[in-house]
Amino acid sequence: MEETVKMRMKIAYGFSDLASCLAWAAVGSFLTIYYTDVAGISAAAVGTMFMLTRIYDALNDPIMGVIIDRTHTRWGKCRPYFLWGCVPLAICMVVTFSVPELSPSGKLIYAYITFTLLTMTYTMINIPVSAILPRLTRDPNQRTVFGMFRMYGALIGNIGVGAATLGLVALLGAGNTQKGYTLTLTVYGILAIALFLIVFANVKEIPASEDEKAKLSFKDCLSATKGNVPWIISVLMGMLMNLMQAMRGVGLVYFFTYNLGLPGLIPVISMVGLLILVPVTLLPIAVKKWGKQKTIIIGNVVGIIGYGIAAVGANSVAMVFAGNIIGSIGGGLGFGLVFVLIADGVDYGKWLNGVSAEGFLSAAASFGQRLGTAVGSAAAAWILAAGRYVPGAADQAASARMAISFNYAIVPIIISVLNIVLICFWKVDKEMPQMLADLQAGRTRNQAAN
Repeated sequence: MEETVKMRMKIAYGFSDLASCLAWAAVGSFLTIYYTDVAGISAAAVGTMFMLTRIYDALNDPIMGVIIDRTHTRWGKCRPYFLWGCVPLAICMVVTFSVPELSPSGKLIYAYITFTLLTMTYTMINIPVSAILPRLTRDPNQRTVFGMFRMYGALIGNIGVGAATLGLVALLGAGNTQKGYTLTLTVYGILAIALFLIVFANVKEIPASEDEKAKLSFKDCLSATKGNVPWIISVLMGMLMNLMQAMRGVGLVYFFTYNLGLPGLIPVISMVGLLILVPVTLLPIAVKKWGKQKTIIIGNVVGIIGYGIAAVGANSVAMVFAGNIIGSIGGGLGFGLVFVLIADGVDYGKWLNGVSAEGFLSAAASFGQRLGTAVGSAAAAWILAAGRYVPGAADQAASARMAISFNYAIVPIIISVLNIVLICFWKVDKEMPQMLADLQAGRTRNQAAN
């Protein structure tokens, strides 16, 4: 089954994650150090706040998924949320990075409120980014291409934010770091609005069938997960990916600032991440040659080699850069297919259980990703606190530098090993042709067997 999809639609879909990353990359890489070094909130308090607020946020994801499954407009099920959510998201981005001069408890309360609002608006607009993929095309090859463009957007967003933020803070703040962060996030918020409007104008959903328009109950949505091993694997892999990104993202700024004493290299090392674009571009070819399972295993093995070099040579700028280059290449293959795996899990649930619940399943997968981010962000902050990190101190204790190195260099190795173990249970590549044929004919797996 080959489908023709316009290039502008693929590019627009990539913009959806680029816009999302303007918010989430800023949170992942800079919100912790903003809270500790600019707002003056303790690392332990930040870690606890991240854990509590992000668990609450993760619980909102399945609710948003059910809302999407019950949404039926002339624009589709997912697409309208790009229009409705972009402005609230931008406002929350700015106020989160604008902690006023209050008492320590007042600052913490403000952080809890504004960060919670940011996560809620992000949920409103980002869950549809994942949920819409099964509705863009039924062709598995085209889905891989859509996933490739989404990865392009995510990479450009993450790398662009990582490379540009500190420079923009210095330029726009003119010596006032607090002002710099507020204005920088204002710029990112305006860009996010523009990009989401482009997404809304250019992506089109496959029209929902009459069965898909039926109002699904929460129990109906849950039934789509029964026996859905591929979806469970995609959830766990997404959770681990986000946990690693959260801990490594936090660790990067601290590592180059305090361990290497070269914060000026942060934009440069962020740009190294652009190398991921090479393996991501090759994903459609790799998947056709090896299948999704082998592609992910190969990517993670390469990633382990790269992250291992960075860990062993943590005191050498050359070794750290070499490790990051190799790790980035492996990461493009190892994590580049996570979004596609989720879409395959959605179809598998429909084939296995006869329930079309892309909103709920995508949201529940996002729940896993948010939970990974919550645990990762909190763990990174707690590890800093356990290592006796002192905010802003030029000379950190050896234990603090070890904690920073663990977040940045060791965690990715552990996560890559776990991903290899998980993907060994992926069997959908062999079942895909039969699954697509049955879904095209409106049959479940049991109906086809009978």
